[in-house]
Amino acid sequence: MRALDSRPPDRIAEGVICEVAHRGAYFLEHEHPLRHFRQEQWLPGLLDRWVVSGWANDPRTMLDNARDKALRLIREAPNRCPLSGGKRQEPQKILDTADREMGGV
Repeated sequence: MRALDSRPPDRIAEGVICEVAHRGAYFLEHEHPLRHFRQEQWLPGLLDRWVVSGWANDPRTMLDNARDKALRLIREAPNRCPLSGGKRQEPQKILDTADREMGGV
């Protein structure tokens, strides 16, 4: 999310805050949020908001979603630092050594 101080003044709506605050802060009754809410709304990419019955049909966790996103990024992201030849195996060798030392696979 962007910092508040990087937003244009009309998006911060200081005037709207001053206008409605003394009446109980009913911001949603003002036209400003209606104009801007779609640009300001943030929906998390890993968390779902299903009801329990929906989750029961597809019991995916946030970890499942994170793993899928990571695999998708690995598959689709541009390679900005391509390795050539034998250097491609070096990262895997380092990981394999670390796994053995930590008692993993």
